[in-house]
Amino acid sequence: HKPYIDNIKIKCSKCGAAVERIPDVGNPWLDAAIVPYSTMHYITDNDYWKQWFPAEFITESLPGQFRNWFYSLLAMSTVLENTAPFKTVLGHALVKDEHGNDMHKSAGNSILFEDAADKIGVDVMRWMYTAHNPEYNLNFGFEIADEIRKKLLTLWNMYSFYITYAKIDRYDPTQQQVAYEDLSDLDKWALAKLHAFVKEANADYKSYRVDRFMRKFKVLLDNMSNWYIRRSRRRFWKSENDNDKMGAYYTLYTILRTMITTIAPIVPFVSEAIYQNLVLSVDKDAPESVHLQDFPTEDESKIDHDLLNKIDTIIKAVEMGRSARNKANIRTRQPLANILFKVKHEKEKAYIIELADQIKEELNIKTVTLIDDIDTYVSYEAKPNFTTLGKKIGKQMPQVVQGLKNIDGAVIAAQIQRGESIVIDGITIEPGDINISIKEKTDVVAVEDHGYVAILDVNITEELKNEGFGRDLVRSLNNVRKEDKLDVDERIDFSYKEASNYVITISSSMQSYIEKETLSNYRIDDIPNPDFENKIFIGNEKIIVNIKRNKKT
Repeated sequence: HKPYIDNIKIKCSKCGAAVERIPDVGNPWLDAAIVPYSTMHYITDNDYWKQWFPAEFITESLPGQFRNWFYSLLAMSTVLENTAPFKTVLGHALVKDEHGNDMHKSAGNSILFEDAADKIGVDVMRWMYTAHNPEYNLNFGFEIADEIRKKLLTLWNMYSFYITYAKIDRYDPTQQQVAYEDLSDLDKWALAKLHAFVKEANADYKSYRVDRFMRKFKVLLDNMSNWYIRRSRRRFWKSENDNDKMGAYYTLYTILRTMITTIAPIVPFVSEAIYQNLVLSVDKDAPESVHLQDFPTEDESKIDHDLLNKIDTIIKAVEMGRSARNKANIRTRQPLANILFKVKHEKEKAYIIELADQIKEELNIKTVTLIDDIDTYVSYEAKPNFTTLGKKIGKQMPQVVQGLKNIDGAVIAAQIQRGESIVIDGITIEPGDINISIKEKTDVVAVEDHGYVAILDVNITEELKNEGFGRDLVRSLNNVRKEDKLDVDERIDFSYKEASNYVITISSSMQSYIEKETLSNYRIDDIPNPDFENKIFIGNEKIIVNIKRNKKT
C-alpha cells in the first residue's frame, strides 16, 4: 500500500534496470466505466458507436455501485459526450440469508450458486429474484424457494389439467374455436382479467418494474386456478362436447398460452416445456419456441369492467366466507345453513343476489342473506396499533387506550373505513394506527374487511351433519380412484364389503349425488371378483369398499 510500496524497487527481467510502481493507478471500476467507449469503436467508427449508445438499461447493487460503477460511468460520459451513458438504471439492495443476516462462509450460511441452481432450480430462482421489490434486501434460502416452487407448480397443474381433458376429448384449439359472444360469463370474466393483466404487463415490463408484474401475475394465477378452473371443472367432466364445453377449452387454452408468453422472460424453461406440448403439438404454424412469439397485446373490447366488478364481488364474498369457516374450524365439506353479508355499495347487493347460487356452491351454504344492520350479531372493538402508534405518542398511550374504550367501536370503525383520523384528548390518530376487530354476540362466527362483513351461522343440525358425511364419503371414494390409478373418465361399480348401517343409510339417501361425483354405480349387493378392495376411514367409521371397473360411459 502507498506510500510504503513506492520505496520498493525491483529488477526488470528484460533490461536489468530498477523499476518502481507506476505512481498514478485508478480504481479498477474505471476500466468498467470506460467500456461504452473502449469496446464499441468510439474512436474508429463513431457512426457504428452511435447505434449502441446510450445503453437502454443497466443494473447492479445500489449499496456497492452508486459510488463506483454508476458514478464512474456518469463521470466519464459527462467528460466525453456531456450526456448520460444509460437511459435506465436499476439499483437493487443486497442478498441476505433466510433470516436477513449477511452470508459468510465462516458463519456457515453462505449458499454457492451451483448448489442453489441444482437444489432450487433456475426458474424458481429467477421467480424469487424478479418478484422481490428491489428497494429491500432479499432473504434467500431453500425454505423460501419452496414457497415459490408451489406457485410454479400451480401453473404446471393448470396446464396438466387442460392437457388431461383435452386429450380425452381430442380438443384442437386451431379447429374448435368459439366466438366471443357465445362464451359464458365465466369465460368472458376470465378473458377480461387476462387482457387487463396483459395491458399492465406491457406497462410494467417497459418501465422495468418486473416486481410489479410478478405481483399481478400471482394474482392472475390465483384467479385462474382457484376460481376459473374450479368453477369450470364440471364443464370439462361432462360427456357431451357441446358449445359450453368447447368454450371452456378455448378459454383455458387462451389463458395458458397468454400466461406462459408473458412470463417466459422470467421462467424460460418451464414456459418452454409447456409451450412445446400445449401449442406446438397442435399448431404447426406457431413459432418453434415460446421465446420467438410476439409479446401479447391487450384487446380493450374484452375488458368488461362491469363483469369484472360483479365476479370480483362474488370472489370477495367467498373468500370472506372461507375465512369465517377457518375461524370456526369447520371444513368446507360440512354444509351450513346460512351466511349473512354486509357490503358497502348497492351494486354489490345486486351482484350477490344475482349470483347467490355460486356463493352457496363454493361455500357449501344453504342460504345467503344480505343485511345492513349487524348490531344483533357482532360489535366492533378498537385498539391502538401499539407498534406504530407507540413511536409517535409515547407516554400518551394510556389516555388513548382509555379514550378508545369510551367511544362506540362502530363509530370508530366507520371513520376508519372512510379514511378519517380519530382525535382523542387533542391527540390525532391516523387510520393505520388503529386496529379494528369484531366480537360475536350470538352463535355465529364473523370476519370483517374494510367495511365488508361476513357472518356465518355455525349451528350444525343432524341433517347437515349427515350431508357432510356424504361429502366426506365422496372425497374418500375419489381418493381411492387415484390410489387404484383409474382414468379420470373411467366409470366404476362399487359396493361395501364392510360398513355400518349409518354408512349404508347415508349412501342410499345420497346415492344420486355420490354416483355423479365419483363416476360410479352404487350396488347394495356385494360385487363378486372385484378389481380392487380398499379401506376407508371417516371419523370413527371404518369402511371396506369393493370396486369393479366399468368401461361403459
